[in-house]
Amino acid sequence: KEYICCASTLQIKLKQLHKLITASRYTVVFTGAGISTSCGIADFRGPDGVWTKELKKIVTPIASSASFDSAQPSIAHYSLVALLASGHIHHVISQNVDGLHLRSGLTPSNLTELHGNIFMEQCTGCQKEYFRTYDIGGMGLQLTGNKCNGIQNSSSISDGTIVFDCNTSTNSTIYDEENQNSNSKRLEGC
Repeated sequence: KEYICCASTLQIKLKQLHKLITASRYTVVFTGAGISTSCGIADFRGPDGVWTKELKKIVTPIASSASFDSAQPSIAHYSLVALLASGHIHHVISQNVDGLHLRSGLTPSNLTELHGNIFMEQCTGCQKEYFRTYDIGGMGLQLTGNKCNGIQNSSSISDGTIVFDCNTSTNSTIYDEENQNSNSKRLEGC
């Protein structure tokens, strides 16, 4: 459940956060689905989350959430850019694949995208990255059919999202796969 606090409580929490950030020598911000829900992108574990609905056997059309292509960064995304520019934070780590941090103005050198980015392609030869304005459509670092125009311009390009378990049954659900992996001591990329 999402909780919204009153203005006075929010002010107290903001002052506490300010103290922590100013006392820190190197501040890293870690973001997840919550930063993008106000942009219309569905989360996974919230009350209306993808996995929550899947557990309840609720089928929701994909069109019910914003398209990754049309979603725009939120004030929270832009606030992180401003905090980075002012030197208050130093790096952002995100679990999101929606590309909104890059669209907001963060640079790849200030951003680590743990699960990749659905708008990113990378050359399998020279590692040159291509940030597209459209969802690449691949998953699991698969070849996209595009070719690199970089140093090794004949090399193939792969999508920029990571699948953590390529050996699951086609009948299993995303939620089932996460629960199976949650007991693991480590994750292995495919």
